[in-house]
Amino acid sequence: MPYSKNVWIEPQGTHLNRVTKVNETPTSVELIQNPELTNEPTPFSVEWMNNIEQGIYDAHERMDSDYGVLKQLMFQPTLLEMATMRLLPLEGQVITVATYQRLCARMYCGDAKNATADWWYKISNPSDKNSRSAAGAYMVVMDFRGMFPRAAGQNSKYKAANDTPYDGNLTGSYSADKVKKHTGTFALKGSSAPPMIGDSGGVFAHINSYDPGWNGLQTLAQITPMSRIYIDFGEGSETKPVSLSFAAYITY
Repeated sequence: MPYSKNVWIEPQGTHLNRVTKVNETPTSVELIQNPELTNEPTPFSVEWMNNIEQGIYDAHERMDSDYGVLKQLMFQPTLLEMATMRLLPLEGQVITVATYQRLCARMYCGDAKNATADWWYKISNPSDKNSRSAAGAYMVVMDFRGMFPRAAGQNSKYKAANDTPYDGNLTGSYSADKVKKHTGTFALKGSSAPPMIGDSGGVFAHINSYDPGWNGLQTLAQITPMSRIYIDFGEGSETKPVSLSFAAYITY
């Protein structure tokens, strides 16, 4: 419970230490304080003294508890780091290793992959991302723009089909752009040239147009197509799921 604080008013006046003797006998005497006060001081009480003692005790209990949490933080650096973390945009920029020592040490692709990694590799010239060098003083940050996040691991509930489990691979895995597979068929009908399209399905569709003058035409240039096959699939310049744009950052 909150500590109840008291405001103590000290006595003011004259003869603050004066006492008067009363009921004096050969073996005893009573001494009564007899100052001349100009104010009303706070009276002393056992209740307020116990309140002070309890407040001191409660304060020590809280200090011991807070110190236990502090000790836990001291021995768990990752929790301490959370208090000092900052954000760096993932936009493929070049950073100085000396400025971001902890981040670079954690994210560096390694000397063995420095010549081939797509990002988190070191370079010697900040103006040339191709100046790869394991001893370089600069590092190329991951470029998250244009990519879509995908949860790692497998999930048996949310999947493309009942016989196709979702597979997000390992954390940090990169998957190239893919288009979902679509199929279609069409069947030719008759023995005329060109043949009629009898049926179609999937991504294919067709329109039949009969030309009664077909039998009299001699060249392909004169042929009015009797069947038109067309595909109408997709739109835009890239394949992408439903998305919501956001700025990608990494903590350091």
